[in-house]
Amino acid sequence: MNAQAIIIIDHGSKSITATEEFDFVVNTVKKKYINDHVYGAHMEISSPSLGEIVKQLANTQIKNILVVPYFLFNGRHIIRDIPQMIEELKAQYPAINFKMAGPIGKEEQMADILLKRISTM
Repeated sequence: MNAQAIIIIDHGSKSITATEEFDFVVNTVKKKYINDHVYGAHMEISSPSLGEIVKQLANTQIKNILVVPYFLFNGRHIIRDIPQMIEELKAQYPAINFKMAGPIGKEEQMADILLKRISTM
């Protein structure tokens, strides 16, 4: 069976705090998921990019990459930008199978998080 990597991708930010918070989420997923191949990438502004992570993985045993957007809804980045990035990477790395998950937003747990925030005020 071919090994799989998970790449969680966000927009990227100039804010160090925002990047640290994203890294916390990525590292938490890595701890909870039974796979050492969990990475965080940014679309722009911050490093590493999706392309940089894929380049690192290209000469490893990884043959399947699941790109998981850290976005709430089906906006432009989900519908157009990330799929376009993946298509470009498919052309560069034809031996790797890429898939993309949907955004986070339409989940009951999101309402629970909001209710938790409301209850602390």
